[in-house]
Amino acid sequence: MIWIVLLLCLGLVKCQTVDQTEDELMFAQVIFRHGDRTIRKTFATDPYKDKVHWPEGWGQLTNLGKQQQYELGKYFRRRYAKLLGDGSYSPDKVFTVSSALDRTINSASLVLAGLFPPQQNQVWNQEIFWQPIPVYSIPQSEDYLIKADDVCPLYEKLLKEYENSPEVQAVIERNQELFEYLEKHAGQPIRDLEQLKDLHGTFIVEHSMNKTIPDWAQTVFTPGGDFEYLAEYWLKFTSGTNQLKRLKSGFLLKEILDRFKNKTVSVLSSNHSLRLYSGHDTTIANMLNSLGLFHPHIPPYSSSLLFELYKSNDDFYVQLFYRNNLTEDPSPLNIPLCGTKCPLNRFYDLYNAILPSDFGTECHLPTEKLSHRNRRRVNHDKKGHQNP
Repeated sequence: MIWIVLLLCLGLVKCQTVDQTEDELMFAQVIFRHGDRTIRKTFATDPYKDKVHWPEGWGQLTNLGKQQQYELGKYFRRRYAKLLGDGSYSPDKVFTVSSALDRTINSASLVLAGLFPPQQNQVWNQEIFWQPIPVYSIPQSEDYLIKADDVCPLYEKLLKEYENSPEVQAVIERNQELFEYLEKHAGQPIRDLEQLKDLHGTFIVEHSMNKTIPDWAQTVFTPGGDFEYLAEYWLKFTSGTNQLKRLKSGFLLKEILDRFKNKTVSVLSSNHSLRLYSGHDTTIANMLNSLGLFHPHIPPYSSSLLFELYKSNDDFYVQLFYRNNLTEDPSPLNIPLCGTKCPLNRFYDLYNAILPSDFGTECHLPTEKLSHRNRRRVNHDKKGHQNP
């Protein structure tokens, strides 16, 4: 019997062996949320509406938020150690872009501080274990990639139409009593999902900072209650149709996939190994929803969505990971109709309906006259996205 096995393995019959080689991680692109912050908005009857309660300023990172982002950078350092080579920083290794808000720009800088502590000759000051690494930001009036608020006229029109649809109005009508209750006690209009979400977000921050929530709010600000449900529903609502997905998350998804495709044929203008996008809970939630991977929740501070491109022999596939807290090492997401290892071409095909062309063509209303700013966008986008 032993001789038979040996003869078979010597070539009479081809032996099957387990391939021990690992697929090669070629490129990673990561969207992450900023760290813990102070309140963005207050309300008329808020006992903490005076700025004295928020010495950091409105919507600014807290010390906890700074630490969260620094730890997130250390996680990326561990996860992408092989991809980035030695631990030293080089502009060829990483490119970071942020929405144009203090908390996201600072969050990006803190992530980079954890990712690339200075090495050897990069240490420029013995008292500061840090080195400057550039973070590029997109002006809010032009940011259709990360924050994507109030920049696409067609999106705003379609969102309003969807808000007035029977589907959404049924949700609002079922909770009309809650809207009226919140408006009465908050002392200001709470008549749509966004106003409700903003109020809920204020209570989340105040509660997390051990501030006493008003008695009237405590009766509705409960885990799993209707107040929380509607705040989470708003995140899904803003990308609730294919057209909304296309105009809300589609531009960023297309940029990510196009960079993957270009990486496979080595035509990237700058051949970075890692690309970081510093954004918001809405950036992550809308992307997950657009990909068919969202379950209702508010993405926590420092959560991240990881897009990774792998090479297996001569084929390329994409894996997605959602890291929703600071301690979890995530498993790959099961991409609908594709699995955990989705061939890049198949990924394109699956989401083709929500991949837009250029911003100017997609976003202006059919009857509107393009402003000078939008005309510049059209010309810019026809030349291709210009940042490295």
